[in-house]
Amino acid sequence: MDFVLHVFAEEHALKRNNTVQSRGQLTHKKDLGVYMKIFELAKTVNEKEFDPLLLTDSIPLDKIDALDEQHHTPLFHAISEGDLKKTKYLLKNNATLQTDKYTPFLLACFFGQLEIAQFLYQEGCLNERDIYQNTPLMNAAWNGHTEVVEWLLSLGAEINATNVHGDSALYIALRYKHPLTASLLLEQKNIDAYNENVLSYDPIVIALFHGYLDIAKGLYNDKVNLNKQYTENNTLLHICALNGDLTGTEWLLNRGANPHISNSQALTPLMMAAQYGHPTIVSKYLADKNYQKQAKRPYELELALVMAAAKGQGAVLDILISHIKDIPETSIHAALLGAVMNDRCDVIPKLLTINPSKAASYVKKHYHFGDYPYNQGHTLLHAAADKGYLALAQNLAHLGAKLDAKNDNKDTVLHYAVRSGNLDLVRWLCNQNLDVNLKNKQGNTPLHFAVEIKNPAIIRCLLLHGADHLIENKLQDTPEFLARTDKELHSCFEEFEKRDLKHFGLCEIHQAVTSKEDKALLQILPVVHDLKQRSDDGLTAIQVAAHMNNLNPLVILLLWEAKGDRKYAQDLAKFYMEKYDSHMTAYKSFAQSERAIRQFPEHRLNILLKLYQACETKQNQQGIPATEPVVEQCASVSASASGRKLRFFDSSESLASSESKEEELSENPVKTVA
Repeated sequence: MDFVLHVFAEEHALKRNNTVQSRGQLTHKKDLGVYMKIFELAKTVNEKEFDPLLLTDSIPLDKIDALDEQHHTPLFHAISEGDLKKTKYLLKNNATLQTDKYTPFLLACFFGQLEIAQFLYQEGCLNERDIYQNTPLMNAAWNGHTEVVEWLLSLGAEINATNVHGDSALYIALRYKHPLTASLLLEQKNIDAYNENVLSYDPIVIALFHGYLDIAKGLYNDKVNLNKQYTENNTLLHICALNGDLTGTEWLLNRGANPHISNSQALTPLMMAAQYGHPTIVSKYLADKNYQKQAKRPYELELALVMAAAKGQGAVLDILISHIKDIPETSIHAALLGAVMNDRCDVIPKLLTINPSKAASYVKKHYHFGDYPYNQGHTLLHAAADKGYLALAQNLAHLGAKLDAKNDNKDTVLHYAVRSGNLDLVRWLCNQNLDVNLKNKQGNTPLHFAVEIKNPAIIRCLLLHGADHLIENKLQDTPEFLARTDKELHSCFEEFEKRDLKHFGLCEIHQAVTSKEDKALLQILPVVHDLKQRSDDGLTAIQVAAHMNNLNPLVILLLWEAKGDRKYAQDLAKFYMEKYDSHMTAYKSFAQSERAIRQFPEHRLNILLKLYQACETKQNQQGIPATEPVVEQCASVSASASGRKLRFFDSSESLASSESKEEELSENPVKTVA
C-alpha cells in the first residue's frame, strides 16, 4: 500500500483550499531556479559532503522547506529514499516536513529506512502517533518491513496498540499480505491476536481470506468461534468458498465449522462455491455423508444448480447433475432462465440432459420473468433476443425453440431483437422468413420499435424484408409518422418510397429489381449472371423482388434461374412460397408469379432464353464455371429438373444483339394475375 494512500490522500481530503500557502513556500518566481537546484542537490548528493556544495551566503537557509508539486519537502524525499546524509544536513538546518500529520520517525518506519529510524529515535517517539493514531510499529507492518518491526519490538514498542479503525499491527500486516511480518508479531508473548476492529474483523478472518492457513492455525484455540458471522453475515467457510480455498474449507470442517449457515443473501458456503465456480469445494461438501443429513434448508443443491447455471459454471453443473436425484422441473426452468439471461450458451445443453424427454418442452415453454413492462409468457428466445444474444438465439433455435413465439403481450421474438439494437440478430431472424408486420397488443410492429430506438440500419433491414411503414398502432401512429421528428430516421422511409436505395446495402442486381419495370433488370442480367449474391441484410434478388411485390422482375428472375423451363420456374416459386406465411407479401408475390409464369408469352420466353444462352456461351469461352441454383432443390424441383430438356439456340448469336432483345422483352410486361 502506497504511503500516499496511508496518510497523504487523507491529508489532501482534509485540506481546506488550495489558496493558502504553507510556511516556506515559494513566493517569488526569481527564487524558483535556486530552490530547484536545492532539490536536485538534496536528491542526488550521497557520497560527497553536503555543506560545501549546497549553499552560498546569498541563499537563506529557511527556504529549504519549499514544497514540490506533491506537497513534499526535501526532508520527505531524503527520508523516503534512505539518504542519511541529506537527512542529517536538513535536520541540522531545521528542515521540516511542513505537516503535522506525521513525524520524520513515523515516515522512516513506514518506508522501512532502518538506519534513518535509528538516527531519529529518541525518548518518547517509540509509540508516537499520526493523526489516524498509527504508531511506528503499524507503519512498518503496513509495508512489511520486518527488520524495522523487529527493531521496534526490541525497544519495547506497544504491540497491541490500535488506530482509529481498531486495526493492530498484526491486523495491518495480514491485511496488506505480509505473512513474514505477521509471523514475527505472533511470536511475541504479549500479543493479543484476537482483538476485533471497528468492523468486527479479527486477524484469523484476514489470514484465511488471503490463504495463510498456517497463520490461521496458529491463531486458533478453543475460544475462537469458527461460526462467527462477519460482513453480510459471511462465515469463515463462506470466505473460503468465495476464494476457492479447499484446504481452508477442510480445516474448518474438521474443527466443527457449520456449513449450513446462510449469509445475508441466503447463500450457504456450498451455494457460494457453486456460484463462483469452485468444483473441488462443491465435491468436498457432497462427499461428506453427514452434510445432507444435517442440512436445514430444503432444495439447497437445486439452488446451487441454478446459481451455477446463471454463472456458466459447467464443471460445477456436471457434479451437481450427477449427484442430485430427481431434480424438480421448477429448478430446471430456473436454471435455464438464469443461463439464458446471462448468455451462458455452453451450459444449456447440460441442463437439457437432466430430463431429455422433456428438453423440447423446456425450450418452447412460456415463462413469467423479466423486468419488463409486459413480462408474462416469455420464452427463452424472448430472453435471448432481449439481451441481443445472437449465438444463444441460434443455439436455442437449433434445440427446437419456436422463432415465431409470442408472449402474453403478443410481442414476437423479433420485437425484442429489434429493441435490443443488435442488427445481426435482427438480420438473422428476418432471414428465417418471419412475418415482420405482426403487432403486439399496443399495435406496435417491430418497425415501430426500430423507430423508437432510433436505429436507421434496423429500419432499412425491416423495410427490405417487407415491413409496412404505414401500419398504425392503437394510437394511430405509423412508423413513418413517428420518424418525422428525426431527419436521419425519416430519410430511410423517403429513400425507400423513392426507391433511392444506395444506403440499403444492395448489389446492382438487387437495385435493378426494386422497380416494377423490368428494363433495368434485363440490362444487368447479362452482366451479373449469378443470382446467389446477397445484400448486406442477407437477401437475394429474388427475395427483394418478392418482398416488394414487383411481379415482372420476379417472374423474369425465376425463369432465368430455371433456364427457361416453365415447370421448373413454377416449382421454384412454390418452393419459395412455402417458406412464408400465407398473409405475407412475399407469399402472395410467389403465388402470383406461379400463375404469371404459366401465362408468360412464348416469344418473350424465347428472347430470354437467347439472352441466357449468349451469357452462358460467353462464360464458357472465358472459363467461368456455371452457377449453381440459388436455392437448395426440393424433391419436386429436382424431379422437374431431371426430366427437362433445355432449348438452346444458335450459339453464333452474340450478346451484341442483346439490346434489341431487352427492348422487346420490356415492351411486353407480365400482367399481374389477381
